[in-house]
Amino acid sequence: MSTIFRSEEMTLCQLFLQPDAAYACISELGELGIVQFRDLNPNVNSFQRKFVNEVRRCEEMERKLRFLETEIKKDELPIYDPEDNPDAPKPREMIDLEATFEKLDHELKEINTNADALLRNFNELTELKHNLSMTQAFFDEAQANPVAVLEDVNGEREIELGGQATTSVGMKLGFITGVIPRERMVTFERMLWRVCRGNVFVKQADIPDLIEDPLTGEKVHKTVFVVFFQGEQLKNRVQKICEGFRANIYPCPENPHERRELAMGVMTRLEDLTIVLSQTQDHRQRVLAASSRNLRTWQIKVKKIKAIYHTMNMFNNDVARKCFIAECWAPVTELDRIQLALRKGSEASGGGTVSSVLNRMITREQPPTHHKLNKFTQGFQNLVDAYGVATYREINPMPFVLITFPFLFAVMFELINMILLSYPTEPESSRTFYSGQRGIQTALIVLAVICIPWMLLGKPIYRIIMNKRRANYSTVTNQTENIENENNEQIHNTEKKRGIVLDVDVRDTDTDEMLDDDHLHQQHHQLEVDMSEVWVEQGIHTIEYFLGCISHTASYLRLWALSLAHAQLSEVLWHMVLQIGLGMNGYVGAIASFIVFMPWSSLTVFILLLMEGLSAFLHALRLHWVEFQSKFYKGEGYPFVPFSFRLLLDETPIEG
Repeated sequence: MSTIFRSEEMTLCQLFLQPDAAYACISELGELGIVQFRDLNPNVNSFQRKFVNEVRRCEEMERKLRFLETEIKKDELPIYDPEDNPDAPKPREMIDLEATFEKLDHELKEINTNADALLRNFNELTELKHNLSMTQAFFDEAQANPVAVLEDVNGEREIELGGQATTSVGMKLGFITGVIPRERMVTFERMLWRVCRGNVFVKQADIPDLIEDPLTGEKVHKTVFVVFFQGEQLKNRVQKICEGFRANIYPCPENPHERRELAMGVMTRLEDLTIVLSQTQDHRQRVLAASSRNLRTWQIKVKKIKAIYHTMNMFNNDVARKCFIAECWAPVTELDRIQLALRKGSEASGGGTVSSVLNRMITREQPPTHHKLNKFTQGFQNLVDAYGVATYREINPMPFVLITFPFLFAVMFELINMILLSYPTEPESSRTFYSGQRGIQTALIVLAVICIPWMLLGKPIYRIIMNKRRANYSTVTNQTENIENENNEQIHNTEKKRGIVLDVDVRDTDTDEMLDDDHLHQQHHQLEVDMSEVWVEQGIHTIEYFLGCISHTASYLRLWALSLAHAQLSEVLWHMVLQIGLGMNGYVGAIASFIVFMPWSSLTVFILLLMEGLSAFLHALRLHWVEFQSKFYKGEGYPFVPFSFRLLLDETPIEG
């Protein structure tokens, strides 16, 4: 029986599961969520267990689902949650899920590869379009001005640009056109000037719109440039500099007619690519939209499959009996539901000839601690468990904390004083709250002093008395056994004279006597060891109690200290902030009051409410942990962690 003050009564169970029904039975127990399995293979590596391949397959499916979810979020499509909790799929359905995910993964990767290639080609053609149009503008400008004379820094060389792009001595000029990010253009031009020693001519024009870079995919501002040079040596230098600055170089015919034809071809290809990209994006949207409806359901199913196989890896595989052996902790009150779940799992797997078997085991191991809680009591139980999980069937402080924690928090936060203890004048320190208060205080002090020798001597004296009783009982029992042995020996001698030998009985009796003597000697030694440990333990507890009384008395002064701190802070904020504005008269006082109200209210909220509220919470928590729970609460247990699909999904949420 479980109560609000003690944890559930637990039992260790042993399960015998048929291989064909094990998966379905574990699935039903996972939906039930009231069984904590033990690892029967603690020394076996995770990669050497029976179902490691199935776990790896689940991890691969999770990877594909994560990739699918990333693509869906990239397109900002809604992901729909399932209306109900899907059941764990059967083992044969795992193959269908793998095929579905593999198909989606391959299709999406192929779509992305094709879309990236098309988009890269589209961006390159877009840059080429701007490059051709602005290069044509450069040459049109040169044709409008037949002779353009450019002098270098020293004024020694001249370069003439005309319609034929020739020099003053009739040599033909070469040129390179390309596109470069706008922020690199100044450095690029300076580098050309220094490396080529001023023997190049650079024309540039900014592209007004943002252009997506073919390599990085980012939208940046770019600039079209044309570099005129003379000779192969300068051409090689210019090309290397362009490569170093990662400028995109595009071909540009010298003939104006060829440039126009190339520009028309680029425009046609851009229109075709726009249509193909639109169709590719529509196909991608359809695939992702269909997947978004089932994504959460698939993720839940894969998580359940992985959890089932991970749990089955903790079982022993009995080859002789052809079954799996599992051990688990379970509440005694839930054994019927567990039996029903095992029966349901056996039927769901096909109803084999042998059903699953549940046996209760007797063990000396400490069971886990399990409390039945609701959403309201769970928070207070977490406060208690933060100090230490209760030992099995130990008194649970949570019901007391449920009442006293809000009360003490209100006391230290001055809520109770503001409501009930509002005095017109400050009470005197000698004032009592009720008649006979001093007598009760004296009695409590006397009881605290009496508890010191009581704790030190009570348990050892009780153990000494009980040990003497056991020793007397052992002496009487030993004398009785000696008399019986003497009688048996006389009977043996008599029968021996008659020719009847009872060597077996005599040997057994002698052996029993030797074992009894050894047992009594060990028991006497154990009693001596136990008594020394009892004295040491009680001495430690007594010292701890004595020091705790002093420490706890000082701790309760925090109630008064916090109240005093609140009062002083309130006075400081009132006199040093708000009263300054209220002390002024007229329009100036109204404006000053309006100005000082904001810092006064902000300081009140942050200091008196938030900071002092946190302080009151921590002090109330310390009063319960140190002053209350330390007097009786050991907290040396470990929590009950059942195999539950609901807890698994709550701990690792799949919602984005």
